Amino acid sequence: MIGPFLRNRNTAALLAWSALDSLPVLLSGICVTMALDRGFLAGRRDVGLVWIAALGAALAVRAITARRINERLADLVEPIRVDLVRRVVRATVSKAVREPGRTRHSAIAQITSQVDAVCALTGAAVLAVRDTVLITGAVLIGLTALKPVLALATAVPVTAALLLLIASLRTLAARQAATITANEEVAQESTALLLGLRDILACGAQPLAAERMYAAVERLAGATRGLSRSGTVRAAVLAIGGYLPLLALVGLAAWQHATGGMQTGVLLGVATYIFAHLLPMLRATVQNANSVGLPLLITVRRLREATRVDEVTSCRGVAVPAEPDLRLERIAFTYGRVAEPIVCDLSVTVPFGRHVAIVGPSGVGKSTLARLMCGLSRPSAGAVLLGEQPIQRLDGAELSQAITLVPQDAYIFTGTVRENLAYLAPQASTTTLTRSAEAVGAAALIERLGGLDAALEPIRLSEGERQLIALTRAHASAARMVILDEATNHLDTAAEEQAEDAFAKRGGTLIVIAHRLSSALRADMVIVIDDAQVQWGTHEELRTASPCYARLLRYWNTSVN
Repeated sequence: MIGPFLRNRNTAALLAWSALDSLPVLLSGICVTMALDRGFLAGRRDVGLVWIAALGAALAVRAITARRINERLADLVEPIRVDLVRRVVRATVSKAVREPGRTRHSAIAQITSQVDAVCALTGAAVLAVRDTVLITGAVLIGLTALKPVLALATAVPVTAALLLLIASLRTLAARQAATITANEEVAQESTALLLGLRDILACGAQPLAAERMYAAVERLAGATRGLSRSGTVRAAVLAIGGYLPLLALVGLAAWQHATGGMQTGVLLGVATYIFAHLLPMLRATVQNANSVGLPLLITVRRLREATRVDEVTSCRGVAVPAEPDLRLERIAFTYGRVAEPIVCDLSVTVPFGRHVAIVGPSGVGKSTLARLMCGLSRPSAGAVLLGEQPIQRLDGAELSQAITLVPQDAYIFTGTVRENLAYLAPQASTTTLTRSAEAVGAAALIERLGGLDAALEPIRLSEGERQLIALTRAHASAARMVILDEATNHLDTAAEEQAEDAFAKRGGTLIVIAHRLSSALRADMVIVIDDAQVQWGTHEELRTASPCYARLLRYWNTSVN
């Protein structure tokens, strides 16, 4: 994800401006030493003022460089935003193609808040690392110029402190992530407990629910304690990197005082480097590691997991057989963790070329089963196979050529009649479209609209006319399996029978979600759904084997008569 940052040509410009920005740090100790030892303490006030003026000029330059650094930083961070958004969108689209039934609202948060957070944190991290490296380098160069032995005595503990901080980041990030995960578990357990409170009380499961809740809270407490213990690293970093050089300075001053003394200017210059720059830098580095580094590591890890595309599960390039069977292997489907299953442990095979009707009371899950069959919904358990391949793993283009779903609310768009009819078969000829229209009973409608090249305004069509257009579109497609999800409920009985017969004679597999039981009488296989219980067989078999089907049949016969 940081590739665009490393390759950006503005990196060199940022480093150049940053080097200029660190000039006051480098000159501070030297200017103080020279102003005292060669100026004021030597009785040369003018020399002392010149060195002070030099330090002031360096600080003025720093005010100018600040603006340039912010501009270069923005140029570096923006490509990261573009790269992250591209990765999130690519991964979201890829997963949506493989799992079309799952709505990915989290992608919105990833594109907005998480990407923005990564960009902001990356900018802050770049500045923090820049300050740490350049200030440390400037301090060591300055100390070398004043007292080489102190430069060595400072370089070793500062390097050790920074390495300790870097090594601790992975552990800190893991403990921070564990705390976040534990928080999420507490929220999930609380939600499940509240949603299922009535069932918990009815079943007398209060001790079990309390035990689960206590366990989640204890995991959160343990994660929080572990994170707090990691705070000792801050004190260690400051002690090693900040106070050891200070002790070295005190020891060296005491030793040189006994052997002839250290110049006052040198002592104050070294103290300037340590107190004015080194210690504040270490404090800021430790603070940035916790406030910038850890959130950045965690957010990047989450984005990496979210944008990972599992290539192993992809079956791109695997063709659907010319005559595929549709197999449902012990599938289950629920809309939530505490919801009752719509489909439960269903196994059924629809051989290629069969005419199948799905019947059952309203709201029992017939449309859900249809969505599972065509891959628009993902089962909570089990698998839906087209041929020998799980339907979610098939290439989206190949799958759309194999299965066509015609829903109850037909999709018609503004354009010509031909464009609407050829939507699923762009290369379809006039003859093909005309024959499909005649077969499903839409020829008179198309003639009334003005022919295939006439303009079509969806708002002027009735619901039944919309369904005739959609049925013609599906009939003209190359799909080897057509699923009609109450796609004829706005047609009269005769028009419905003509449309279903047209698809039955067309070849391939036809699955009809029946709103009239007459559709089941025309099918050679019937699937009955009733309160998550599923039975299948022929019309004659089910009228005696399925109480639900027999009840529907009696009600239908009564309503028809």
